[in-house]
Formats: sequence, structure tokens, C-alpha cells
Amino acid sequence: MGNMPNTIGVIDCTHVHIQAPREREWEYVNRKGRHSINVQLVGNADLIITNCVVKWPGSVHDARILRQSALYRELQTNRPNGIILGDSAYPLLPWLMTPFPVANTPEQARFNIAHCKTRCAIERLNGVLKRRFACLNYLRVEPKVACNIILACIVLHNIATRRHVPCDASDAHDGPEPEGHTGHAIREGMRALKLPSVSRLLARIRRIVSFFHRSTVGAYELGEKQKLLGLPCHKLKTDVSTRWNSAFEMVDRFLEQQPAICATLLSPQRRTLRSASALDPRFKGLPFLSEDDVAETFGRVVAEAASLEQQVRVEEHEVTEGTQPTEEQNQSSPPAKRRAPSSLLENLLGNTFSRATQPISAYAQAEEEVNKFRGAPPVPLSEDPLSWWRKNEIMYPLLSKLGKRYFCIPATSVSAERVFSTAGDIVTAQRSTLTPEHVDQLLFLHKNLHMP
Repeated sequence: MGNMPNTIGVIDCTHVHIQAPREREWEYVNRKGRHSINVQLVGNADLIITNCVVKWPGSVHDARILRQSALYRELQTNRPNGIILGDSAYPLLPWLMTPFPVANTPEQARFNIAHCKTRCAIERLNGVLKRRFACLNYLRVEPKVACNIILACIVLHNIATRRHVPCDASDAHDGPEPEGHTGHAIREGMRALKLPSVSRLLARIRRIVSFFHRSTVGAYELGEKQKLLGLPCHKLKTDVSTRWNSAFEMVDRFLEQQPAICATLLSPQRRTLRSASALDPRFKGLPFLSEDDVAETFGRVVAEAASLEQQVRVEEHEVTEGTQPTEEQNQSSPPAKRRAPSSLLENLLGNTFSRATQPISAYAQAEEEVNKFRGAPPVPLSEDPLSWWRKNEIMYPLLSKLGKRYFCIPATSVSAERVFSTAGDIVTAQRSTLTPEHVDQLLFLHKNLHMP
């Protein structure tokens, strides 16, 4: 069956939902947030249950149930003449065969396909069992009584299967499988086929989800966007290779929160990217934006350049006021002599043409530079924008400063090398008064602490 020779059985676990118990309620909460009993089943191709473990709460992992079972101890001691097939939740053992996590060769892909086809027998068995006994969908009893009911249903299922009793007057082998098992089979099939497009899509979603899990700022912004857009305040989910339907649940939650995710990721970076593109002499045309967005972007560039220039002028004015002489210095110093005109022309027209012109405002100067910059022809794509701004710094003094802020890599500083050395481990803030001789002795002892 499924081209898997010498297979003596297939193993898997299924959850039977129960009401919340009165004692140790948290132990029975499974990965889906429901209370359940995790039942381990071993079956064959005839849908006969050959071994079962019915006692563990829903929070216990499938692999742990196997390790604590009598079946594990028996097969570890007395090796069987065949193999048992299990999914990726179980460990690879001499008598337990699991699929390849990633099929890198055609042979491994064929093995995974044959493995999945053969192991689907346990999926059908779980579906037949719960369809034959509808009470296993939800038991309103305490865990101990629920385990006895489940065990009785398993015994009755084997009797009915051996006597070929149909399930609800229909062939139990052809009916639809429960949603959880169907999703598990689909996930295993996708892994066996190793679809490149699906793998790339899941990897991209996984990176985005991991970013929000690591970043507290990103998680806070996502929550704010969810409230703003009226979306459910749900956390993003990530897939786990040993959990059923985890990939489907991750994609489903991502699609549910996609508007909030896009708004969170694009809101802080959109303005920065547009301003940087506008200041890049290669892409200043901004062909990917509408006319309104182009006008808004260059207006923001003008405002940033004017603000930067205004700060410089304020600092220069403060420095100039600090260097002006006080009234006492003016009274003590003699009055300056009046300079005599050097020529007749200066004597006649000096008062008319030597008047100081009104300085242009920072905003007007920035706007003038932006208009001149937009009117200039674009540069080739191979041109370095930093080199271009350095060459044209005289023509665009304000924009060149702003361009350096956007395109230059910010300098960083680190502590002294002593922090990362052995001396840094010895000379701490509490031991900063050590003499150089004592430091040398401690270094020597530390280096020779473990003699070969």
C-alpha cells in the first residue's frame, strides 16, 4: 500500500474534546485553546486499532506520549520485523519511519509521497472512529470518565470493523475526513511535493510574522492599526513543523490582518523612501508616483532643507551675540575712527549702493534650490549620488546637506577594545582602582588557570 514495504502499522494522535475539568484545568488546553484528551492510536491498512494510549491531557506533545508508552519500551527492547510510519512530530527511530523535512532529491520526494499515501490510513481511521461514535466530538464528563468512554469506543470500533458493520449506512472509507486531519494531510502533501512557490510564500510570511514577534514597537503599532481599521486585535501566528494546520493558520491570520500589517510596515518608511528618491539625482523624476504625491514629496524636501538651514542660522546668531562686546567694554574702549572715503566715486555714491540687501529666507532659498534641481537633467544610473552632491555642493548648498543626511551611512562608536578582551573581564567598574602590576598578575593567572 503506497509502495512502502514491510510496514506493520501507522501511528498518530487525535484530540477528543471534553468540557473544562475542575482540577488542573490548564493541562488539558491544547494548541487550539480547547480542552481535550490526546489519544495515541496505532492502526493498520484495514483500519483496525492495534495499540492505543488513552490517558494524556491535550497539552502533551505526541512525541512525549510515545516515549512514555509501553509500546515504545517494547519496540526499543525487541525490534520488530517491520516499521511503523509516523509524521514529522515523531522522532526517527530504527522501527519508526518519518518523512524527510525537505526533499532535496527526486528519490526523497518519491519517498515522501509514498510515505504520505501509506500514512493516510491513520487519518481515515481517526475520521471513521469519530464518525461512528459521534460522542467523541465532545464529551461532557470528567477526564477519567472520558478516557473510559474513549477506550470503549475503540474496542467497539474494532469489533464493528472486523464484522464489516457500515458507518451510518454508508461506506466509512469514502466519507469526508475531519477538517484537522484533512489540513494535516494537505500540509504533508505540500511538503512531499516541495512546491517552490508555496515554500517561498510561506518563508516571506514567516519573516514578517517573526519581525512582529521580536519587535515590541512593531507589535504596538500593529495593535494601533488594528484599532484604527476596525480589525480584530489578534496576534500573528507562525507555523511549526510538528503542529497540524499551523501553516494554514499562519496564512489565514496573515490574510485577516493584511491591511493592518501593510499600514504598519509602510507608514514610517514611506515618507523616508520618497524623500530619498526625490533627493537622488538619478530618480528625482519620481515616475512611480502621481502628480499630487510628487508635489507633496518635494514640498516635504523643501521644508526639511529650510528647517536644517534655519537651525544653522540660529546657531550662528547665538555665536555672534556671544562675541559682541558689552556696554562696559564699549565705554572703556576709545571710539573707532571714521574711515575716510578712498575715492571720489565712493564719496558721491557710497551711501546709495553700499546699503545691505535684505537676506533671503531659508524657505525661499530651499524652494529656489529645489526648483533648480528639478529642472536639471537627470544623471545616469551608474552615477554615485554622494559623489554628485559633493561636486554640486556650491550650486545646491542646502540640498547637498540634506542629501548627505539621507545617503551617508551614519557613523557608530563602540567601547574600547578592553571591553571585549580578557582585561575587560577583569578590570570592571568595581575593580577600577587596581594597580597595573596587580592587573598583570591577574591576567597571567587567568590565562594559566587551566594547565594542559
